[in-house]
Amino acid sequence: MSSETQLERLVMRMLFDPTLVDEVYQRPERLLQSGELSAEGLEWVRQVDPRRWRADPARSHRALEGLLLHVPLSVALTSLGGVSAQAYLAFFRSDQLHQSIQDRGLLSVAFSEWLLQETACPWPELRVTLNSLERSIAQLKSEESSVPSSTPLLEAQEVALPPKVRLIKASQGALELSTELSARLQERGPHAPLGSEALSGSRQLLDEQERRASLRLVTLLTQRHHSNVSVSELPPALAELLWSADQRASLSEALSLLESYELSREEAQELLSELVTEGLLQLT
Repeated sequence: MSSETQLERLVMRMLFDPTLVDEVYQRPERLLQSGELSAEGLEWVRQVDPRRWRADPARSHRALEGLLLHVPLSVALTSLGGVSAQAYLAFFRSDQLHQSIQDRGLLSVAFSEWLLQETACPWPELRVTLNSLERSIAQLKSEESSVPSSTPLLEAQEVALPPKVRLIKASQGALELSTELSARLQERGPHAPLGSEALSGSRQLLDEQERRASLRLVTLLTQRHHSNVSVSELPPALAELLWSADQRASLSEALSLLESYELSREEAQELLSELVTEGLLQLT
């Protein structure tokens, strides 16, 4: 990483975290030793009046409003569990925020990871599922749309998942509940306060779904089509095949798996080709 890029990312972090500003001006030794800040960068930053870093106290509030739009269900469950709106601002002083900026990651993904690690929720298993679902959708939407190249079946050695596909383990009924809760939040509009009021009548549904967490698991597929992301529940046979592809199974293993569902070798090859055409598999 060039010194200019290094300094640019540090400046972005300082705009959000006043404790980092204090560290740069008063205790820069750790930053210098870790390589997060060079001596030249320190000299440049210190030419700025430290009060200017605090000139826009509403910056974190505005950024939080944007983040809430990406993980509304995770936040609504957390808020319904008693976490205050003010508590979410702690994200902007977190390791997840700083690491995301350093790595040029998605802040929405970092925020969703911070939610799971740093806030409590009465429905922890359900929130993990909804968080994974919202995070995968955010990741897919951020990626450039492209058609992955695929090796012809007769030349392929492995099957893999294309970049625009994600798999999620969830308890049965989680997708239907997610759809229902999302509709309730959307009725209130994007600027309604955190969504806890919209879900206040949903506690029984949430409790029932949480109890299912250790029962039958299903596989949810998130797939990007052009600029849209769809979510669907997979039948067991297809789920088993795609999970094996997620681990880059060999072509022979994939064909054997399909044959265990009483398909002939020719039918298995034809199905693999169809899945590649539909964008669910990639041959390499």
